[in-house]
Amino acid sequence: MMRFLLFVVVIGLLSGCSSDKSQYYQENNPYKEFESFDEFRQTLDEMARVRDSKMRDSLLNLFWDSLSVNHKIPFVLDTSVCFLYRGDAKEVSWIGDFNAWNSDDKYYRGNEIRGTDLWILEKNYDNEAKFDYKVLVNKSETMVDEQNPRQHFNGMDTVSELHMPDWENTTSFIQNSDVAKGSLSEGSIIKSKVANSKYSVQYKVYLPSNYEKLQNLPVMYIIGGTDYLNEYRGNMKLVLDHMIAKELIVPIITVFIDTPNLEQQSGNEIDAKWSGDVEFINLISNELVTYIDSKYKTSVDQSQRALLGAGAGGFAAIDIVLQKSTVFGMVAAQSPQVDVSTIRKLGKPEKLPIKFYISCGTYYDNLENVQLLRDVLIYKGYPLNYNEFKGAPTWSIWRTQLEPLLKSFYRNPV
Repeated sequence: MMRFLLFVVVIGLLSGCSSDKSQYYQENNPYKEFESFDEFRQTLDEMARVRDSKMRDSLLNLFWDSLSVNHKIPFVLDTSVCFLYRGDAKEVSWIGDFNAWNSDDKYYRGNEIRGTDLWILEKNYDNEAKFDYKVLVNKSETMVDEQNPRQHFNGMDTVSELHMPDWENTTSFIQNSDVAKGSLSEGSIIKSKVANSKYSVQYKVYLPSNYEKLQNLPVMYIIGGTDYLNEYRGNMKLVLDHMIAKELIVPIITVFIDTPNLEQQSGNEIDAKWSGDVEFINLISNELVTYIDSKYKTSVDQSQRALLGAGAGGFAAIDIVLQKSTVFGMVAAQSPQVDVSTIRKLGKPEKLPIKFYISCGTYYDNLENVQLLRDVLIYKGYPLNYNEFKGAPTWSIWRTQLEPLLKSFYRNPV
């Protein structure tokens, strides 16, 4: 197995190559693969021990260029990670999903390699993990990792991505191919008919392609619909278009629910305090569902209706379905902020006709309560698809769960 060997670089430097080592690197490319993380770390230590500063800088430049061109920054091998940054700085840290974006986390401060401008941070993560992150320089300047080509805009900011070796992107089936596209309605508002009610919701309706030729379609209602539709978050219309066109799922109608006047509000406007309110639950399960069934070619079978939400919206989705199991037969909750009192409702003797999809992250998520929820569902014999992912509760991961989530409810039998 070929690997980075310092003596190869040293021989090249001593053989009279020009002061611009970029051409030498292009012709020789000494880096291929390290056999172990210890070998990688030993290479850094050996460079730091070179006494001649010009030689040390030349070696470091070649080493850095080699890692960069081969897309090895951060350097990842098995469960080990070495974050790397070069530049004149007094302090360098890394912030991201792995430490809840805590800029004061002393355990994520880098160490400067002696005699160089190279800063490193060594960590270990699950080999299936994925994290968004940025580099924090001198406690004030945050930046993407410019040497890492994996970057994306999350709707607010551009961030870098760390993929561990066994991370799997389940949305890889989505390509730029031209597929038949469904339609998405303009936003409409439905207000509760209950006297003096404070509740109203805005909704948009997705209809699959060839809707006019279809009948008795399943319906998925989604709490926090704006986030699920946002191209930098759920991007769910694109997901639906591709999954239906590729016959991964049967055609479905999807109703994206939010509060009105979102431009005057922030975040997921249907949060935990909505959960448990009888007026809100009736507005969704009775008035909105009844209206959608009257206007569109839906299946009126309870087993064909699902409710989906993430975070607080996932909590609300579970609570609503538990109280309205005659209306909804399926519920999907991504990282639900579920509490023990809601879980206790499932411990009642009566088993309800509900199928569940539940996901939760192992970093900074509601893991203990969600694992309890999982155990109760299994004990009671509920149909359950449970996904415990190695990461934090973010849209960059929730988005990748949409394919298995939709398949768990609407898989195309052909």
